[in-house]
Amino acid sequence: MNKYMRWLVIPWLFMATTTLRGGTGSIAGAVRDGSTQQPLVGANVVILGTDLGAATDERGNFIIPNLEPGSYHVKAMMIGYEPEIKLNVHVMPERQTILTFQLALSAVELEAVQVTRSFFKKEPDVFTSSRTVDLEEIRSDPGGAYDIQKMMQSLPAVVSGADQENEIIVRGGAPGENLFVMDEIEIPNPNHFGFQGSGGGPINMVNTEFIDQVELIAGAFPAQYGGKASSVMDIQLREGSREKFNLDMEMSMAGFGFTTEGPFANKQGSYLASVRKSYLDLVIKDIGVSAVPEYWNAQAKVVYDLNPQHKFIFNLLYGEDGIEIRDGRNPYTRGAENVDAGGDQYSWGLLLKSLWSKTLLTRLTLYQNMNHWNTDVFNVKVDQSRQRYYYNHDREEELALKGDLLKRFSRNLEVNTGLQIKQVKVDYDTHSDSSTRDIYWYSKPRSPEGLQFITSPEEFYGEIFPIIANRDSVIQESDSLWAYYWNGQTVRSGLVGHDTVFGEWTRDRVETFFRVNSFVSVKWRPTARNVINAGLHLYYTEINDQLSVEPRLGWSYKLTESTNLNLAYGKHYQLPAYTVLIDGESGRQLRNKYTEQVVLGLERLVGPDIRAVVEIYRKNYHDLVRTNADTTADPRDRWGGFNNAGSGYSQGIEFFLQKKLAQRFWGTVSYSHYIAQARDVRVRDRVEYYDWDFDFRDVATITGGYKFQFHKRPWYQRLKKRPWWPAVAWLPLAPADEFEIGVRYRYVGGKPVTPKTYDFIHGLWYIDPTQPLNTQRLREYQRLDIMIIQRNFFKHSSLSVFIDIQNVFNTDNIWDIQYNSDGTKTEVLQFKTIPVGGFIWEF
Repeated sequence: MNKYMRWLVIPWLFMATTTLRGGTGSIAGAVRDGSTQQPLVGANVVILGTDLGAATDERGNFIIPNLEPGSYHVKAMMIGYEPEIKLNVHVMPERQTILTFQLALSAVELEAVQVTRSFFKKEPDVFTSSRTVDLEEIRSDPGGAYDIQKMMQSLPAVVSGADQENEIIVRGGAPGENLFVMDEIEIPNPNHFGFQGSGGGPINMVNTEFIDQVELIAGAFPAQYGGKASSVMDIQLREGSREKFNLDMEMSMAGFGFTTEGPFANKQGSYLASVRKSYLDLVIKDIGVSAVPEYWNAQAKVVYDLNPQHKFIFNLLYGEDGIEIRDGRNPYTRGAENVDAGGDQYSWGLLLKSLWSKTLLTRLTLYQNMNHWNTDVFNVKVDQSRQRYYYNHDREEELALKGDLLKRFSRNLEVNTGLQIKQVKVDYDTHSDSSTRDIYWYSKPRSPEGLQFITSPEEFYGEIFPIIANRDSVIQESDSLWAYYWNGQTVRSGLVGHDTVFGEWTRDRVETFFRVNSFVSVKWRPTARNVINAGLHLYYTEINDQLSVEPRLGWSYKLTESTNLNLAYGKHYQLPAYTVLIDGESGRQLRNKYTEQVVLGLERLVGPDIRAVVEIYRKNYHDLVRTNADTTADPRDRWGGFNNAGSGYSQGIEFFLQKKLAQRFWGTVSYSHYIAQARDVRVRDRVEYYDWDFDFRDVATITGGYKFQFHKRPWYQRLKKRPWWPAVAWLPLAPADEFEIGVRYRYVGGKPVTPKTYDFIHGLWYIDPTQPLNTQRLREYQRLDIMIIQRNFFKHSSLSVFIDIQNVFNTDNIWDIQYNSDGTKTEVLQFKTIPVGGFIWEF
């Protein structure tokens, strides 16, 4: 048994020896107006399929006590509002499950119809390209490894760069184009091991147990969001319990840790806090990756009610990570040699939410972000000492103050406006020694006259390359001489000199500048069937003195009682990476890139729990940042400088069918066909396009799950009383109080790549400037994941155990191609079959 599997056996053994079903739980929370956040007094909250329920008090709060542990569907409703149903709400023994309902105003003529819409949560200001998920949907997602970004990849045209990366890439765009918002805090990157300037990273730091709901808007988002070119992920966190102290112990892909919550100040406030530490060092070596990442993170949310109208909310997210790489020849190190990399990051924010009247809401937020990278790259000398030739000790900070005001003038008219001022400070300390290109010679195999040198590419590929590519062994005979052996033939090669590529380079600079955002948005319902959301976003950046004007428009028309026609348009600007902006005068002169997006969609409720959406879109890119080297004839020219010569587009059609877990089965089917192309900036006398790096063309995902509630079955209750039951209850397929199995199949078309040419004299690969870009494609990506979840309820606690088997058929999915210095190529594979296990023990 692998040592990490032992961690999974522990909770099952606990389950097998603790079979006593125990106390009751409760459901409590609040019902609010989804726009103004005003408490809805007298709203009814009921548990579907029962006669249990409650009405909200003068603060909009409710409680439904004495519930048997299990899963429930909870509905909140009030006259004049669309009802909302939260599905699959788990009630634990001796615990209170907290729910917050955000009800949207309904059109009076269509109140009766809106009941069918309530299975699907839809934000009132977003009409297209949006999906909202809650905690239980994240928990049940197979292949998602309990991670909100991985789960969003079940949407059409949402992909990641690789299994080893967690950045979401939307509709053919680039990494780093997604805006992350967490309780009004704009977070640069919520992942461990993020890439400077573009985001990404393999592990999300946000604790899923904090989640109330997550909304992903894949394009043409409304005016209150700004600063990113493609999409928005809005993360809303729940509050901690105001009833009593609770403690959870958990293990998932994000680490092993504890979560605690409870009340303070006589239940006038609550706290929610967690800390987690990685355990991947127990599993990584078993899947072929030599570099073992280590990390830990902490998160907290504190809420305090000054009075019924004013509330303070404090959030903190902190992460620290590090990794050591000692094998530059391993393809999974992506060409790195000897690297010590680490860093830390945090985001904190203080929000004052004020309800001034039944129609006026203000939010004032002060927040700060910090990202610190600490990387050293070095060679190991014969005496084992280090010779560092590159380091990056960079720090980026953002301090922001933002406020927004929402005023409802009538049931049919709302205005939302806001302003944000952000101070950015960058402290860069980066150095690279001068870079050279080695010059090599190669001898012909078995030359009887002695060493005869290869002098042409034809001779190299005809005589030398077959031996190097298929060699039995390679021996370093001296510091500059190597011998390759294969099939009785020998080739000797050696280093005879160097060419200088660029000289020693240092960036030691501190810069401070401001970014200002403001917006106004008007939501108007001219008729019962029409809703319009029009807005304007203004974006000013001091460092490059750019003022961007971004119009936004959304429109939804109800064709029938169950069918909507939706349209959205948006212009979205994004500042170049800070590392680029402070790169001398060329960086300061750069314009902000921007996209123009149009989305047209048809949405139909096939049934109360089934929704189908078809959308077509066009996304045009302008003023993309390119290096000056991109426009030169020789791509090996690595001298600096930037320009805005880039442009491109993405267009496609998407289909999404979703069935909610209203009974026992849930599932989604998504498919997208799109084209993403960029202009070839090397061609100046005409316009030529090539397939962009994330032009996967076809993306399809099928997910589904089935839930068994065995605790309601008499035979299961009798089974748990058998004396032999504890001996077999730990088995993964054994029945449990609740047992769920989920499956996800994922297909992604082959990634475009540009073939490279090998320069055998200098021992390097380069892109031929006379050849078109991205003319070849890697193999298509296919993966099947299976998840099994077991939930058991005990007298004073509950235990949820899951095992997520990723890439069940062990498919060889290509991550990248590594081009080796000896002229050979190596396929770098994504994750093979990985059993990811975990548990949540709540007590």
